[in-house]
Amino acid sequence: MINKRYLEANYQEYVVFDVEWNPINLKKPSRSIKGILSFCDLFGEPKFRITVTINDPLKPGEAYLHKAMGFDYNKFNDQQIWAKETDVKDMTFRFQVSNILYADGEREDY
Repeated sequence: MINKRYLEANYQEYVVFDVEWNPINLKKPSRSIKGILSFCDLFGEPKFRITVTINDPLKPGEAYLHKAMGFDYNKFNDQQIWAKETDVKDMTFRFQVSNILYADGEREDY
């Protein structure tokens, strides 16, 4: 994760962040990847999770910057409060892939 910010627009609150995906274990170019992005403390304990679908093609070994990804913020949800209030330097992140649809049509499910 590169940065994180809080936004308010049209009576709605959001936590928005930029993510750099680095698909080092990807076997071949993808069309779409789905999984769970975990926001963790410095010890790797998950504090907040969101489902993410990357619909932009990724190539093995090529980093991709996804700007302005985020979630609707609920000020009554303790996990979301942690994600909003904790500085990025005090977080670690994990992405657990559940499905990959490759550019050639092959699919893998985990």
